[in-house]
Order: sequence, then structure tokens, then C-alpha cells
Amino acid sequence: MQPAEEIAKKLINNEWPNVSTWRINDAYVIIENLIKTKSYEIQLPHIRSICRRLNQHHHYDITLKVSYLWLEINGFDAEISRHKAQALINLNHLDQAEKWILETIDIASQIKPEIGIKEFKELKGLLCRIKKQHYVVHREEELLIDAINEYLALYDDKKYSDPCWHGVNAVALLSAAKRKNISHPALVRLPTIIEEVINEALKIRAQSPNDIWSLPTLAELYLASGEENLAEWSLYKLFDHPELYPFVTGSLERQLKEIWDANAYLNNGGLASNMAAMIARNNDRVSEFRQFSFEEINTLSSQANTKGGLEKNFGNARFFSVATIKKMLEKCISVGCVVSEDNGRLGTGFLVKGNALKIEWGDELVFVTNCHVVSDDLPNALPVNRAFVTFDLDTAEKGEFVGKKYKFTEILFSSPPGNEGQLLPKTENLDVTILRLDSTPRNAEGLTCSNRLPIVDGSTKAFVIGHPNGSSLQVSLHDAQILDLDRANERLVHYRTPTEPGNSGSPVFNANWEVIAIHHAGSSAMPKLKIEPPPEFYEANEGITISAIRAALSKS
Repeated sequence: MQPAEEIAKKLINNEWPNVSTWRINDAYVIIENLIKTKSYEIQLPHIRSICRRLNQHHHYDITLKVSYLWLEINGFDAEISRHKAQALINLNHLDQAEKWILETIDIASQIKPEIGIKEFKELKGLLCRIKKQHYVVHREEELLIDAINEYLALYDDKKYSDPCWHGVNAVALLSAAKRKNISHPALVRLPTIIEEVINEALKIRAQSPNDIWSLPTLAELYLASGEENLAEWSLYKLFDHPELYPFVTGSLERQLKEIWDANAYLNNGGLASNMAAMIARNNDRVSEFRQFSFEEINTLSSQANTKGGLEKNFGNARFFSVATIKKMLEKCISVGCVVSEDNGRLGTGFLVKGNALKIEWGDELVFVTNCHVVSDDLPNALPVNRAFVTFDLDTAEKGEFVGKKYKFTEILFSSPPGNEGQLLPKTENLDVTILRLDSTPRNAEGLTCSNRLPIVDGSTKAFVIGHPNGSSLQVSLHDAQILDLDRANERLVHYRTPTEPGNSGSPVFNANWEVIAIHHAGSSAMPKLKIEPPPEFYEANEGITISAIRAALSKS
């Protein structure tokens, strides 16, 4: 195992260490200390590259911590401010990101020679992206038109235009307007813009054959022009690129689903869906998760009763039988994302019937999440009056996606977090908050809680569904082994199932898709669940058992 110091050194030297989230968190502690002590080992160029690498590999929460600390101690830097803004946008803190970018532009304008045109292009482009994300969240015609206007204005700006980035987004949004029969005066320019941006991307490839961003740009432009072979060729070239990192394919996949209405599991769904399926298959080679949109879950649910459908789409997913996939799909509706007032996605939680936890609560659905996610008492948690929950599979009577924000009305029970791996009495420090909602999704029935803990025999599995990094629903597919249980008190369960920031509060399922625990932490140096000293450590995730939560509720 690489020492944390070695991982931190690689990050400082602009190398990606290719280790788990836990290990990146360990390295951050060292980087944090170097920044606070103003060590000569870490200077401005190092912080810029660290933030860039963290964003490239979806560690947005750590980007925010690094950038905030550096800027607080050392003062303004436009590039670090930009990386912070990118992290905020990717976590869907759109209003906060917009305010931050405008402040950055204002400060940068006063020291313009020090900044240069490049940073202004980037910052103005991020303002356009915020407009686009507002449309993605709310799906209103006026917001689509606003986003088109912003990207076109920047594309046509000779001083600050980045023809590929701003142009391909203008093309995608105009194409969306065309598909939805929304009029816009620039639609007559669409073929011309497509040709212009293709020529620009090809020129970049000719000048810099190893440029990576020209490939997803070309793939999307060929999609817009209907050139299937060239679009797929661009994708295959992208997958083979030696410097490919998750942010590149993730950005294209998000664009295909959010703007082009792609569905990776839809047969004969058109070129955009075929491209999304190609990315999903490639992700299976390099990722431990699979991500689903509302439309994709609906498609897979219909395939559950069609012979061969699920086998085709999950043939390479280890440990996942067709029966397992069917059960998984049924559970997704009851898993929600905890969001703030500005729609920032901060954690996960799930619905269960109240009497599954406490008999007196009856059949009413209650929401379970971590105390460190929602609490009126913990300083870094979201207060109840500013917390909401959304469900990615929330539907109306006709089956359309609703996207409603449900408000919490009451805390029914709360228990603060304890230290990771700490063996405590069964009912103490459970890191759980149970809440009542003003209403619940019409199609949610609540998850089933297991009445017993699994047997740990080296082959027992634990699966996690959640919203890591503020994403749409993700399911952990691989390395899903349960490692150990707190046998003395049955309070903790340890597992290797991959998780990321944002999985806090996720339900932990057994192989029958019954909830056995609520996920709350992970570490590369998790104390093993043994009573005898000295402690031993391993890489593990930790959940608080449903058994312990029930015991605490009974006691209360």
C-alpha cells in the first residue's frame, strides 16, 4: 500500500496516484498541513495542478477544501478560483458557483495583465455552463433559450470565444430546441456552426494529435450532423487515448443524457443512445459503478420482463444475476438525494415504513440519512429547515419525471456520529437522522429492512445505491464483499463495496436487496472490529446496522 506521504507527493508533482477515495483523503491531510505551515514544498503551481487533477477524477469535495484553504491563506488566484467554481458546478451548487465566478471576474478585471485571456474564456464559459445546468434541472423552455443565447454570444465573441467548447454546446442546445420544436432565430445557423466547429476541432487535432478534448467534441458534432461512423470512430479514439481520465467521458456521458436525451439501454434509440451505451461499456472496464438516469431505469424495468434484455445489458457485471438486477430496479425509487436550497446535492438517504424501525410509527414512510448530512446540532450538517430531498425516479400519474423537492417537517430521531471502527454500546453514536416529510413520491413503497445480519464467510455481498459526488443514481457493482461485523454489539458492519463522497446515508443491501445498514464512513486505515488490543487496520467502508438503530429507537 502506498503511504499517504507518497500519494501526496505524486499529487504535488502533478501525477495521479490512482488510489481509492480513502487514500486521496489521507493525502489531503498532509497537503492541508503543508499549506497551513506555508511549507516550501508546496507552492502556487502545485496547488493549481492538484485542484485540476482532483476535478479530473471527480474528487470535487477535496478540490473545494484545497482551494478554499489556499485562497484563505495566500490570497487571490484566478486559476484556483476557477477550479473551485468547477467543483461547485459539478456538485450542483449553481447559485454559489455563479456568485463565486462573478466575484472572481471582478477581482481579475482589476489585475487583468496578470490573468490573460485564457482565464477569462474559462470563467465566462463556466457562466454559460451554469445557464445550461439550470435548464437541465428545471427543463423550462425559457431556460433553454437563455442557455443558447449565452453560448452563442460567447461563441461569436472574437476576444473570449473558445470555438470548440462554446461552439459544441451551442450546437447541442440548438439541436435540443430543434427536436423539441422550440423556435430560435439561430437555428438557421446550425449547419454552419456545426461545420465551423468541426473544422476547428480537426485543426486542433492536426496541430496537437494528443489533444484529448477534441475527440469528445468531434463525437458530439458528428452526432449533430448524423455521421454515425465518424461519431463512433471519435469515441473509440477517445477510449484508446493514453491520457483519458474520468472527467472527459463523464462530461460527454452527462451531455448525451441531459441534452441529447440519450438512453444507454434503449434498443434502436438512435445514435445518441448508441454512444451512451458505448461509454457505459467502456466504463465497466475502468469503473466500479454504474450510473442510471430516470429514463434508463424505466427502460431496464421494462426489460426485466423481456427475455434476454437484462442479460444483454449486464452480461459483464460481476455478481449481478438477472434476478439481482430486477430487485435492484425495484429499490431505486425509494433512494433519495439530500439537497440544499440552491439544489446542491449533499448526500443520500432512503425511505422505509416507520414500523420497520419502530412499531408506533405505523405504515407512514420516513426518511433515513446520516446525522452528519442533516442535523440541527452538528456544525457542518445541513439544518433541517434548509434541507430537502429529491428522488431521481419520482413520477406523476402519467409516469413523467417530477423532480419535486420534498421538505422535511420533523426530526423523529437523531444520533450523532462516532469515530470510525469504534466499538461502542449498541445504541450509541449511530450517525443517523430519521425524518418525516411533507409528502412522499406516489410510486415509492419504501425499502425492506432485514431482520437479521448476514453471515460473514468471505463470499457474502453488500450492495450500495446512492448519489456519489451529487450524481444521478449509482450502483456499486464490484468488490462488494462484507468484511466483518461488530459481533459483540451488532452495531457496525464493514465492507469493501466501493463508495464515493455523497454516498453518506446510502442504504447498504444484502444479496436479497434488504437493507442491513446505513453507510456513513470509509477509510484506508479503518480499525478492524476486534475487542483485543492492539488495533489492526484495513481498507474498509463502514455502515451502522439497522439492528442498532432499532435498538436505539426501542430504548428511546
